[in-house]
Amino acid sequence: KVSRTTTNLTTTRRRERRQCCDTWLAAPLGVRAIGLFSAHTGEFLEAMETSGPIRSWTMGEMGSLHVGLETGELLSWEVAPRWRWVRDLGGENGTAPFEDRVSALAFSTDGTRLAVGSGAPSRTGTITVFDTSRWRPLAHDPSAHSDVVMTLAFSESGEFLASGGADRFVRIWRTRDLAAERAFEGHTGYVLSLNWARDQRRLVSTAADGRALIWDRESGARTASFEISGKEGVYVGFRDEGTRVIGVGSAPSTRVFDLDGQGHARYEGARDYLSAAAQDRQGRRLIAGGYRGTLWLWEGDRETPVEAFSLD
Repeated sequence: KVSRTTTNLTTTRRRERRQCCDTWLAAPLGVRAIGLFSAHTGEFLEAMETSGPIRSWTMGEMGSLHVGLETGELLSWEVAPRWRWVRDLGGENGTAPFEDRVSALAFSTDGTRLAVGSGAPSRTGTITVFDTSRWRPLAHDPSAHSDVVMTLAFSESGEFLASGGADRFVRIWRTRDLAAERAFEGHTGYVLSLNWARDQRRLVSTAADGRALIWDRESGARTASFEISGKEGVYVGFRDEGTRVIGVGSAPSTRVFDLDGQGHARYEGARDYLSAAAQDRQGRRLIAGGYRGTLWLWEGDRETPVEAFSLD
């Protein structure tokens, strides 16, 4: 979220052109609102409404947006707020109900809920859901899985929470009270990644067995199976409005499948053993990282990386 401050502006000059920096671009949306866009993709990010007609605007350093109004006010948004410590959850002096290690984290889309997975190997798998406004536990299940919880994902509306564990199960819960909805069995290794389609009906998972499986929340059926890698699957998710699945394997192997199981594309060029990956919300950019400290970035349907970043 962006934060806003207001000060009095005695003089200002009109700027008719768009203002941008390396990351964001600002442009007016009518008379009383200004939009924030990605400077790389043009994607709309957020609209900031104003209390009066806009006279000028500019992007400052360190991710700040300044808007001058005809009334003489200056509004400032901190587009990229600096990180600051808020509080600890759990730990030696904490009271949070975590069992042994924390092994999985997930925020709901609106940021109002945090799910925490934990567990003691070969003994328990625990899930706790927090209200992020007060950081109080809303729901807790000390025996959600019979082994460590490895991955968590909220559905689009936040109504459902999916979990995958070292016990090889994929489970669906109602977020408000962690009431069990579904339990899916089919993987032959630790479940390492899962994601929802926006319809909140389909869920895709991958595991140490290198396969991606699609599950139907309403019917309880497994609807598709894809081979991602000869080794473990690192990441899996839907893309292209839920019509395709992308899977990243550690080998490395990155493949895009149509829902009928036909291979659509294969991303190449990551010369490393991959250990983590993620894609943007639109599914147009994929990034993966490996053991040699390098991140590989793919965009759109380009099958070779557009950029590589070294973390050394």
